[in-house]
Amino acid sequence: VFEVKRAINNLCQEDMEFNMFFGKFRSLWAELEMLRPATRDAAILDERREQDKVFALLMALNPAYNDLIKHILRADKLPVLDEVCAQIQKEQGSLGLFGGKGGELVMANKAERVSKAATTERGNQAEQQATANKSRYFKSGERSSLFCNHCKISGHTREKCYVLHPHLRPTFTSGQYKRRDLRDRWAPRAQTAIGENPERTGTSHWS
Repeated sequence: VFEVKRAINNLCQEDMEFNMFFGKFRSLWAELEMLRPATRDAAILDERREQDKVFALLMALNPAYNDLIKHILRADKLPVLDEVCAQIQKEQGSLGLFGGKGGELVMANKAERVSKAATTERGNQAEQQATANKSRYFKSGERSSLFCNHCKISGHTREKCYVLHPHLRPTFTSGQYKRRDLRDRWAPRAQTAIGENPERTGTSHWS
């Protein structure tokens, strides 16, 4: 129960798409409801309220108390809040008695914050990369779905057809394909598309 409640407490949307975030949210609550079925038993409800207080306190402790938290959670029966507080105070005294432990507590807390920040940053970068890849894929697919009903060639529409609109044809610099090459490459297809008679032009595309 503690781990599920901590996951719910730490759940954050950040850059996650809402439907995915809400799916995780509902999944965690469903797991919690499975571990804690609905009841009207007053004794069980009182016990759960006491457990929730203990869980909330343990989740707020510094990372230096992680060993103590594990020890408390492994007990056959979860201690009440007063007993947990007594164990924490005892552990705090032990940390203060041994040299360097006080500094380790601060450093452990700082290290965990840095680790969480780094994990969040990596998640953000991965999400941005996935979005960029999806965007590139969409644009590529969008272009491949275009079709010109004039020259019967895919990749553009009638409004962008170089055969109908020669002024839209790009000018190539030295070292690239010349405009004439581009014209020659398009001319046979254009003749076929518009039904031009090869005999009238003096040359045959199929010869």
